[in-house]
Amino acid sequence: MNIHYLSWSEQYIKTLSEESYVRRLDTANRTKYFEEFKKGATTRQIAQWWHQNRQYYDVFVETDQHEPFAFLEINDNFMGVNFLDEAHRLYLNYTFTEVRPGQLFMSEAFFFDFKTEEAPEEWRRLHFLFSQTGEVRVQEYLEEEEKIKIYQSNTSFEVNGLYETYPAFGQYDPLLQPERNLPLP
Repeated sequence: MNIHYLSWSEQYIKTLSEESYVRRLDTANRTKYFEEFKKGATTRQIAQWWHQNRQYYDVFVETDQHEPFAFLEINDNFMGVNFLDEAHRLYLNYTFTEVRPGQLFMSEAFFFDFKTEEAPEEWRRLHFLFSQTGEVRVQEYLEEEEKIKIYQSNTSFEVNGLYETYPAFGQYDPLLQPERNLPLP
């Protein structure tokens, strides 16, 4: 895996420029690192400063074959892990929240199904909400029918596999696991 400190644009299906990355996150974080960027600081260095201060930054991950794999949205107490398919569409999202200092819990997961292998339109989305007590709630969104179905688990599930450690800068591999033993009803 190759890690880049850039933002992924779902609209344009590509990464934003380094300049756009620093400007956008400077605005979001109310920082002024763009001046450092103009003087030669890299996006990696600037992202590391944001990480040290527990501020928001993005990470783009590609495979060793230079294909888009995932993008992360990292903030003080929140991690969004977004996986891309072969057509570079978001097909899976995990949301981790910090439940204790340094400990993350996967509180949500979204699975997106598409009409065809290339179509950008989704036809179904599954939204899983996990509690630390082992309860699972599932919402199924059927786009064409404009329907929402809600399912609630009647039994508790083992949630140990939903915990992760808040990553050190650049150490995102534990979060980048699309296959997980999820407590699904």
